[in-house]
Amino acid sequence: MLYKLLQDVDTSIRFAHLALQCVSKLDAKTTKSEVLLLAGAFILHHKTHLKEVLPLLQEGYAIGLEVGQPEMAGYNANFFCSTSFWCGQNLDILEQETRAYCLELEQLNQLKAANSCRITWQAILNMLGLTEHPGVLSGEALQETELLPLLQSRDDAYLFYLVYLYKLTLGYWFGEIEFADRCAVSIKPFLSGGSGSAHEPAFYFMMLCWL
Repeated sequence: MLYKLLQDVDTSIRFAHLALQCVSKLDAKTTKSEVLLLAGAFILHHKTHLKEVLPLLQEGYAIGLEVGQPEMAGYNANFFCSTSFWCGQNLDILEQETRAYCLELEQLNQLKAANSCRITWQAILNMLGLTEHPGVLSGEALQETELLPLLQSRDDAYLFYLVYLYKLTLGYWFGEIEFADRCAVSIKPFLSGGSGSAHEPAFYFMMLCWL
């Protein structure tokens, strides 16, 4: 709240560290997965390299499973995969990790988190050059033509944001500038979906590439 309403990053980070210390000291496992998610996905990345928050999200996933909170585990897994993408992890390794998380989440019936991981998984496959059309998120992990109507029916701003952010990135990376420009326009109604997460600065960084 301090970050969202007052843009007070420093105080938000201090409270995040305090919360992490408290749940560790008290061994409060029933709340630890959520604390790790909030700290790792929405707060610490503002002044910490993304690679440093990845262990928090991995731990949040493991603890969520341990204490019977599969939904919280799913959120941690989703942000682990997408944050790994943005901080330049080895794509071959990340493809295997994201695939594994996706399949595990589907077994846990955490379908929204699994769909999020599938979007990231397909973006990784596209980056690896394993698809015919680099800017279209269709291949082994998902079919874009099937996903978009589903998101439309659910009015899911976060997943729409994720889809168009990856498409924007892929368009720029593969030199399809006009396509990327259209994706930049398409993403704007869904900017709230990435608010606070590492996806938010990723969008503005991509926009700076046009300057």
